[in-house]
Amino acid sequence: VIEALIIVPCYFGVRLLAPGDNRAVSYASLYLILYMLSLSAMRQFIALAFGFLSVAVFMARGNTGKGLIACILLEAISISFHKSAAFIIVCHIFWLCAAKYNDGVPLFREHTLRTLPLICVLVVFCAFNIDPIFRFVTSVVPFFSRYASYLVTSGTASGFTFFIFFGMMLIATIIRGRYLLLNHEPKFIMLLFCGFVSVVLYALQSYNEEFIRLSYYFWPYICASFSMAIGSGKKIRTRKGRLIDLFASITFVIFIIGQFAWWYIINDYYECLPYTSEFLCQLIAF
Repeated sequence: VIEALIIVPCYFGVRLLAPGDNRAVSYASLYLILYMLSLSAMRQFIALAFGFLSVAVFMARGNTGKGLIACILLEAISISFHKSAAFIIVCHIFWLCAAKYNDGVPLFREHTLRTLPLICVLVVFCAFNIDPIFRFVTSVVPFFSRYASYLVTSGTASGFTFFIFFGMMLIATIIRGRYLLLNHEPKFIMLLFCGFVSVVLYALQSYNEEFIRLSYYFWPYICASFSMAIGSGKKIRTRKGRLIDLFASITFVIFIIGQFAWWYIINDYYECLPYTSEFLCQLIAF
């Protein structure tokens, strides 16, 4: 039941974001990235799933009243499972500010692309000055004081393989979806933006280990973005372009399988594999 509360919202979120022929890639990616970890952080991953579906509904149906109501309800459900899911509102705000709808089709607002580099610089600045910014925000806005109690254990954590695996997945997605970038496709750029936010939050583990948990909420967007990238540019690809696309696809597959193998099979992160199961030990001995 718990895993169904995680898998089903993610399934419908992908249906809203990824092209039909390529959804299997997103489902496989979600499994390799999220499933094993969700067996450990179950309550937070239920919040992650409903938050992801909320953003997907907002991006796909945000121009309708029913879509907006559904988005708000799903985000409320997400926060009810884990208060840290309120951080997902960052995605809603970015899409609201960046995109407009023209006959139901999302388009970027006039100056959005010009401001994206400024947003990136601002994110990096905030990352390097997180301590004073965090103290200021929690003192001014009482609601965020909840995070002060959530992020109490400072320290550093290992796991720099994350930047290798996820960094290469993002690079492969950018290469494979270069036609979408050239055409300024709003949904694709939004999904990439969320993927990069996950990397920034994960890097903030040097300030506090708990930022890794906030990074989880943005992992599913990487899975959806690659499926969208696969379906792009098929009619205009040259032979060289097809070779580049093949290279990008192979790179994505290698590194997404690599992170699963390295984290959960070789190193058994979060003790997800039943190596210590007394039943299996007795069964193998028998």
